[in-house]
Amino acid sequence: MKKFLIKIAVFIAILIVYSGINYMINKTLFDQRGVPLKKVNVLIAGDSHTGKALNPKFFEAARNISQNAEPFIVTFWKLKYILPEMDIDTLLVGFGHHSISAFNDYKFSDKRWSAEMFKRTFPIQNFQALKRVPVDFNRFYSIYFRNMCLYPNPDQYKFLGRFENYDFSDISNTDIVIGRHYYLYGEDMGVSETSIAYLDSIVNLCRQQDIELFLIGSPVTPNYYAEIPAYIRKRFEKEKRRLEAEGVTVIDMSDNFYKEKYYLDADHLNIKGAEKFTEEVIGNME
Repeated sequence: MKKFLIKIAVFIAILIVYSGINYMINKTLFDQRGVPLKKVNVLIAGDSHTGKALNPKFFEAARNISQNAEPFIVTFWKLKYILPEMDIDTLLVGFGHHSISAFNDYKFSDKRWSAEMFKRTFPIQNFQALKRVPVDFNRFYSIYFRNMCLYPNPDQYKFLGRFENYDFSDISNTDIVIGRHYYLYGEDMGVSETSIAYLDSIVNLCRQQDIELFLIGSPVTPNYYAEIPAYIRKRFEKEKRRLEAEGVTVIDMSDNFYKEKYYLDADHLNIKGAEKFTEEVIGNME
């Protein structure tokens, strides 16, 4: 029995040392490698709306790092890590009605989204600072351990997204998207005060680093727009006026309805719509 316990203790000790070595390797790789992005003047961030609506090739030197379903919380973490290492002068961040919905608060606890969010953000996260947002810490630490302690992992930049779009149109999913963005089991989700607070943090970060910020609302279909809950629309307009009064430029074209051929689905533009919209945004920035 004693020999068996000694073997178990030795095995555990080896496992601890092995995990510790991998952790140090991965931490060093991430800390010393720096941001694997080319130098650009314009950075585009946000969720799938900017990820599909703003084509960086139409800018002089731009990179789109948007990712699907990304809340302002994650965008802030990304920017806080990226901006000090990049000499950009202009930042475009997606800002739509869905951006302030409380469905964003469940992306770190919901089974559908949390694992994906943890895989992306494990090197840059600050979950301990989230007071009002539920976090599945068991799942997070499991994913963190796998990515940092099991093997040398050079792929720690999954939080960097890109522009990606397609050339087709099917706008029949309005009810599905509206239900996901604004309702939980048929009840209004409400407004995410945390998302609004982190949007303010993005604004402050840009001011500190002398970066010109543009908040961008891309066109949605008339059917989608009509189904946005009234309280969300009211709060969105209130926040938009507040931000504009503080000197932030908001280019909100959510109700600039395009022809159906320019939409990918109910709330995203397709590749042709992105070309049209990007050119219009650049025109509004000048």
